[in-house]
Amino acid sequence: MITLDDCRGLCDADPALVARVAREEALPEVLALARAQQLCHVANQEFPAGDRNRYATGAFQRLAA
Repeated sequence: MITLDDCRGLCDADPALVARVAREEALPEVLALARAQQLCHVANQEFPAGDRNRYATGAFQRLAA
């Protein structure tokens, strides 16, 4: 079974970004890890329709700061 510590080790995202995603999107840490990982890897690609407005307008830059 994969543990939370395993997920932390596999995630490229900065722990501060994970914490901010968890807080701002009200997600458990394991889901915030996955979301932060996705944000890190799709930052230069097209966003899904639901995220386009939120992250394309600078909210992602504020999360990453």
